[in-house]
Amino acid sequence: MVTSLDELNASFTSWVEMVYHQAVHSTTGQTPWQRWDASWVGRKPVRKSRDDIAEAFQWSAIRTVTKSATVSLQSNTYQVDQLLVGKRVELIYDPFDLAGLITVSAGSGVPAGIAVLSEIRRHVQKKAASAAADTAETGAKNAASGIDYLRLVETRHKGTMAGEPISFVRASASKRAAVVFVPTIQEAAR
Repeated sequence: MVTSLDELNASFTSWVEMVYHQAVHSTTGQTPWQRWDASWVGRKPVRKSRDDIAEAFQWSAIRTVTKSATVSLQSNTYQVDQLLVGKRVELIYDPFDLAGLITVSAGSGVPAGIAVLSEIRRHVQKKAASAAADTAETGAKNAASGIDYLRLVETRHKGTMAGEPISFVRASASKRAAVVFVPTIQEAAR
């Protein structure tokens, strides 16, 4: 039974290295490791900035702008441009910081400015707060078969990574095989 995240990560890494990366795929005729390695020839990974990554994880909500040029989001009120009154807009925001920057887009993703916080009741989006606090165990349960497949793979992985220690005693005690020179036909004819 896996009892910690570290233990799960170790087992998963062992399985990926020893089983998944070594199996030849029927369609490509290559192992995943060979295919991955071949795809990087002449290419370099593109590193994204923290801002780009944060933007990728922002949430959005569609709201209709009231007559007073405000929108409501998670019990908070934000002021938007007067020209947007009566229109449906998209609010793009960080669910963990409702007091932070909230961008407004009009139809078809056209930028329409920034929503300015005017009244705050909630600092974190409700679903984001419950997701961060969720500690319930929802993983699959181990079937009691008596064989701990992940431990077997992990043990094999650790053995492969570490290798067998060199024994100098065995190396010096073993008899060396005699090397016999067998000439080829051309060498024998000389």
